[in-house]
Amino acid sequence: MKRVKRILAGILGIAIIVGLLLFYDGANGDPLSEAQAKRRAVAYAEKLYPGQTFSAGDALRDGPFVYRVEVRSEESADTHFEVVTRHWTDTSDEVTEGVAEHERLVESGFNTGFRLGLEAAEQAEQVLKSQTPELTFLNVYGAGEYSVFVELGYPDGANFVLDQTFSTEILERVPAKFSAQVSWEGTPTEEDLKEVLKKIKTALEEQGMPMAFYDVILVPEGETEYEERLETIVESGIIAAEEI
Repeated sequence: MKRVKRILAGILGIAIIVGLLLFYDGANGDPLSEAQAKRRAVAYAEKLYPGQTFSAGDALRDGPFVYRVEVRSEESADTHFEVVTRHWTDTSDEVTEGVAEHERLVESGFNTGFRLGLEAAEQAEQVLKSQTPELTFLNVYGAGEYSVFVELGYPDGANFVLDQTFSTEILERVPAKFSAQVSWEGTPTEEDLKEVLKKIKTALEEQGMPMAFYDVILVPEGETEYEERLETIVESGIIAAEEI
């Protein structure tokens, strides 16, 4: 009888420990579950795209026993998307219910268009630094990495070929929106904005980078509070190139 009680007590103790571990895992996550999510995400992606090798980013915990992982192909710059694993075994790329991330981002051409837009922005940055050195562009895009932003296929989208290379010729065929914020000494006016728009448009077009739309903001420099600066900014809104 004592032996039976010891066995039952042991089983109960193990059950309590397992229960506490599961509770902690559900509340805080654990390295084993993260590693499992990464392995399953890579396997899932490589099944979707046979012949490609994928690597996994960090495992982000979305909830108890739910981990989201971005996977990237080593062979395709534009083949990357998120995969979610729920409760260790349920793995899919339906991060949002009913929406397959590889279709939304890869197959649709979204990733390609976004990358091409970043490459266009990088080239536009260099053009403007060279051609309009009197203008100071603020690094406010891409978590402060970029001073300008270019959205290709604005506003109705466009068809892109997976992993296609960037060329300024794309801007002749695909409408693009150029966005930037320019630091301004003193209080900017509408006339100042018109002049800045003309300078930017002329510089880009002379270097073979025509933009269909522009969205430019003049931001007064200084030590004033952010809210006060918002009251004195001058912004173009989205304006067509022919109206500049």
